[in-house]
Amino acid sequence: MKPRIVSHPRSLRGATLIVALVLLIVVTLLGVASLRGVILQEKMAANQYDRNLAFQAAEAALRAGEAAALAQAQAATPNVGFPTHKYPDDDPNPDQCDLQPCAAGTGLCGMPDPMCVAPWDQQPKDNWASVSGSLGSLAGTPRYLVEYMGIGFPCNPGNAYTATTCKLYRVTAKSEAGADRAEVTLQSMFTAP
Repeated sequence: MKPRIVSHPRSLRGATLIVALVLLIVVTLLGVASLRGVILQEKMAANQYDRNLAFQAAEAALRAGEAAALAQAQAATPNVGFPTHKYPDDDPNPDQCDLQPCAAGTGLCGMPDPMCVAPWDQQPKDNWASVSGSLGSLAGTPRYLVEYMGIGFPCNPGNAYTATTCKLYRVTAKSEAGADRAEVTLQSMFTAP
């Protein structure tokens, strides 16, 4: 005769409940972690979409600024829309840049002070030209500035044998959709015969 092992139900009472609660906590923690990951990915996708929209708006403003520069270069009287300003050679305070003259609302600016690193950062918003209807209200209103840099630049810098010189323009474009939104600034150097 084999001895029978009898378990006492009192010693096993509640063990199933504890195991079930531990498994429930583990599953809940996994669900919360997954939800946090999904929310983070959704925010990243929304930010990337906003940045792409701002980039496209700035790109549209950059092309509009280059078209304005080309129109000024090919006008009957070239560069007539740009204001002129002579910077003093011996500036008493070289740490401060003179405000570059711009024609209000047109985005056309005279030759920048060579001592200033970023003259477009000083310009008030009403000096920038606005580009309307580029990407709708989601992208805000992109703006551009065109700075006339002078004449005598090679039209084809890669070909040293060409003697043709061009007018040089620096076009700066910004897209500002509002607070807590992506802001993109683009710049190009544009030559025109």
